[in-house]
Amino acid sequence: MDKRNYTYKTPVLKNNKYISYVDNSSKIFLNDIKIKSINKLIDDKGYVLKIFIPNINDASINEIIDYDLNAINTITKNIGEWFNKDLSEDEIIELYKISFCEQTSTLSVILSSNKFTKYNINNNELNDNNDIINIIRNNKKLKKYIISVEIENIGLYFLSDNCFNKWVIKSINLTDIEDEENIYNKCEIEESLLENVTNVNHIINTKIKDYTKNKEDINKLYDKIINTKNNKMWIELINKLNILLKNY
Repeated sequence: MDKRNYTYKTPVLKNNKYISYVDNSSKIFLNDIKIKSINKLIDDKGYVLKIFIPNINDASINEIIDYDLNAINTITKNIGEWFNKDLSEDEIIELYKISFCEQTSTLSVILSSNKFTKYNINNNELNDNNDIINIIRNNKKLKKYIISVEIENIGLYFLSDNCFNKWVIKSINLTDIEDEENIYNKCEIEESLLENVTNVNHIINTKIKDYTKNKEDINKLYDKIINTKNNKMWIELINKLNILLKNY
């Protein structure tokens, strides 16, 4: 399934920052994450968690990275219209804060205190996040749980000196690893794996199609170059070919 059916909307000014909200943002499942740090939000409406994402979530990690690539591309195309600025892609990349740090395999996410977030311990739904926060803040307790979350991109945030995608937790489940009946739900894991496999297969198949088309285009251009008699056309064809070759 192609999940890139989301779009970034024209930014709006809110609380001294511009926000480009997302239409049709997909939820991304992450399993067996580790919580590296927790900090309370300034407005006291939730927490910022820095989470470690193991490589069993490769397909989900790729989707997060794809959001960043699409964000950079969207900003590059719309920076003039949105903010009346003329910035190159390289300048935008310098200003853009990547969501997922590949060196540390970490991501910052918001755990909100609002009613739209689902909190679960051993698949039992809770009314608020108090019990979960107490466990997260206690390293000894935290080691006894496997943590899975479902996250969602809520938009592009533009500050005076940087811009970034913001991620929020839509649901969080802590599973007691000492409770053998609750440690894993076989069907849920297999369904999650199937979704990841399907996503990876789609990504691979798309790349194969793109590479095949590019290969054909490159060979056709080269054939035209060696057979053309028109000097002007010969130069134009070489320029086109060089543009394609630079992608590799």
